[in-house]
Amino acid sequence: MARKSSSSTAAGEWCRDIISDQTNCGSCGNRCGNGQLCCRGKCTVVAYDDDNCDTRSPV
Repeated sequence: MARKSSSSTAAGEWCRDIISDQTNCGSCGNRCGNGQLCCRGKCTVVAYDDDNCDTRSPV
């Protein structure tokens, strides 16, 4: 089992990162939809906002 941190929570026997895990975004079992990323614990459509999750390419 991974070590727990402030951004993780227990989900059964495994420790999940609820800040960036696509299948446990914000809480265990909360799956982001198609075209979304888990950004700071919220499912976000980053295609419409380059500032989300620092998805911009370096200049």
